Amino acid sequence: MRLIITLFLTLLISSSLFAQSWKISTNGKTLLKANVENEEKNKISLKTLNLSKKGLSLCYTEGKDQKKGWERVIAVYDSTDKELKVQKGNSLQLSRDSLRSYFKNSPQIRIYTWALPTDPKLKALVRVRRIHLATISQ
Repeated sequence: MRLIITLFLTLLISSSLFAQSWKISTNGKTLLKANVENEEKNKISLKTLNLSKKGLSLCYTEGKDQKKGWERVIAVYDSTDKELKVQKGNSLQLSRDSLRSYFKNSPQIRIYTWALPTDPKLKALVRVRRIHLATISQ
């Protein structure tokens, strides 16, 4: 019985060490912190009037199992799945003014991420799936 419990705890701890996570904050306040893709739970309701000029910042932390030679992309889409902004790297900054312009045309925006290999030959072979990080509505 002890062996089963020990194995279970080891699996639980090791899986949490390999998990990616992300955090969305504004004005020094964390609005969302998550490590699991869940479109129902990873939602933020936001009033752009309460934002500083800096707006929102998203910080993505890679899991320990991230492969070397891959680059991270974070992108913002509107409610019709139109691409609004794409940025390489593990962080994204959305100013108050850009958020206001996004919300003029769409009631909500969605933030996704994915990783691609930097090697062009390998990039052609890889099938990419977007990971939903957050949905932001006004």
